[in-house]
Amino acid sequence: TTYVDAWDTQHVRLPCSPSNVYSTPQDPHRKRSKWLLIKSVLSELANADAPLKSTFDLEEAILTYNPHYSKRWNFRGLHSFFSDHATSEECILFFYETLPGMAYLALRLPELLPEPIPL
Repeated sequence: TTYVDAWDTQHVRLPCSPSNVYSTPQDPHRKRSKWLLIKSVLSELANADAPLKSTFDLEEAILTYNPHYSKRWNFRGLHSFFSDHATSEECILFFYETLPGMAYLALRLPELLPEPIPL
C-alpha cells in the first residue's frame, strides 16, 4: 500500500506526512522530516522491555518532537491523574502495556492510514 498525502485544511494532518517538517534555529532554511523524529521517540515508547517510569518521562518524550509547545502545554492533568487517582496496578498496566501498544500502532500509521482522513 502506498501512502497518499494531503496536508491541507480539508484533511487530518497526519504526523507521518512528508509535509510534516521542522527546522532548527541553527539551520532555519533546512527542512527536516518531523516523522523521523517522532518515529525515534515512538520506537523508544514501544519498547516494553524498557518502559517509561513516570508521566514526567512521557512529558519529556512528547516535548522532544514538540519543543516549541513546552511553554504552552502543561501536563498537570496527566501527572495528577496518575499520582492521585490511578492505582499502582493501573500505572503498571499503562506504562508496560497500553503506552507501548499505542506507540507500536502509531509507528504503523503510514500502513494503517494510507489515505488522508477527510475532516
